[in-house]
Amino acid sequence: MDEKILILEGSTISEISRKKWAHEIQGHVSKEIKTALDFMSEDHHKVRNFVVEELPRLGKTLPPEIIAENVDLAVDDVNRILEELEKHLTFLFRNDQGAVAWAYPITVDITPHRAVFSTGEKKFKEFLNILRLFIGESQNLESSHLTHPLYKYREEISILETDVDDLSGELLGNFINKVGKEKVLDIQVVPSITKKNRPSNIIKILCYPKYAFELMDKIINELGTLGVRFHTINRVCIERMIEKQTIEIYNQRFEVSYKVSYIDSEKGKQFVNIKPEYEDLNRISEALGIPLRKIQFIVQTHLKQFLNNF
Repeated sequence: MDEKILILEGSTISEISRKKWAHEIQGHVSKEIKTALDFMSEDHHKVRNFVVEELPRLGKTLPPEIIAENVDLAVDDVNRILEELEKHLTFLFRNDQGAVAWAYPITVDITPHRAVFSTGEKKFKEFLNILRLFIGESQNLESSHLTHPLYKYREEISILETDVDDLSGELLGNFINKVGKEKVLDIQVVPSITKKNRPSNIIKILCYPKYAFELMDKIINELGTLGVRFHTINRVCIERMIEKQTIEIYNQRFEVSYKVSYIDSEKGKQFVNIKPEYEDLNRISEALGIPLRKIQFIVQTHLKQFLNNF
């Protein structure tokens, strides 16, 4: 015997076959879901499926590096996919450190949340009159953050630090030159004083997380240090490009490379800074026998013309 479903429409109650009701509901929902998920590629599904399966099993956040390693994708691609999944409201969210903390209905954040379902009386031809409301506390997403021009420039980097107090300047300089050619974003040497009042240096290296342990191995072997401190943070790094321009100085023409940094937003490109490359300035200084500081001033004056066409 086919069961019946009672449907209330205004003050009228009508019957419909349960099978017919289920068929209509399933067909409509399937179409809506397919439309909502059209943006997802095979890689999107790989990332989301992995997170949904692993988050409840591990009970802790999933950094992009772990996801990338398990789904065989680059970290940059995983970060882009996670951002797109957040943008399309697939109930997958990251914390302030960029790790996935919520893949609905699982979250490793301590936050009260619940879901409420309800139906309305009015029937619509194009969609079901069903409301699903999620109640909780958002700990990491602010609308102002998502719409800010700098939000898309977020990226994860690792900071490696170690202290050395028994290296000569030659050995330290050799290390900087050697590691500087590796997968390093930046390197700094900060003079310091140890607890025994010995002069020391704090070596700080910035790199992408996937290169952290490879570089730590080089630090330990090259410097003989006993340990390396490291942590991963978020940073914003805006657009930059390298351009070349021929400049005439004292009737001689020189090609100068310069770096332009800018922010690409809805209002267009917002210029931030323009800086000629040191190597080119030094080459011109030696060729003309003019102090480097004066050459820099002359080149900067010429480069100001670039801003008018930026």
